[in-house]
Amino acid sequence: MMDEYTKTSNCFVYGLFQSEHWKQFAKTISAWVKELTPDITPDMIPERYRPIAELIGVENFIKLADYSKGDTFYIPSSEFFLRPIRDQRIREEYKGNNTRQLAQKFKISERRVREIVYNS
Repeated sequence: MMDEYTKTSNCFVYGLFQSEHWKQFAKTISAWVKELTPDITPDMIPERYRPIAELIGVENFIKLADYSKGDTFYIPSSEFFLRPIRDQRIREEYKGNNTRQLAQKFKISERRVREIVYNS
C-alpha cells in the first residue's frame, strides 16, 4: 500500500508529464532535433559514441539518443534476434539422422539440436 507522500508524488509527476506545458516542450524538442540533425557530422559526436553513429548513421544515432532520453538501455546481441530463425531452419532441415551435421553447421551441440527439434 502506498503512503500519502508516494501517492502525492506520483500524482504530481504524472500530472507534470500530462500537462500542456510539458507536451509543448516535447514538441519543441522534437522539432529542434529534426531541424538540427542534418547539420551534425560524425566528428561532432563524442568519441565514445562515434562507432555507433558510424555504424548506424548519424541521423539514426540522433533518433536513438532522442528515443532513449538519456536512459541506459540494453540491446541484446544479434544472436538473440537470429535464434528463432536458426531454430526454424534446424527444424526444417532435420531428417532424423543428421543431428551431428546440423550441430556443426549451426555451431551448437547435438543435444541443443535435439532440444530444438523435440521441444518445438
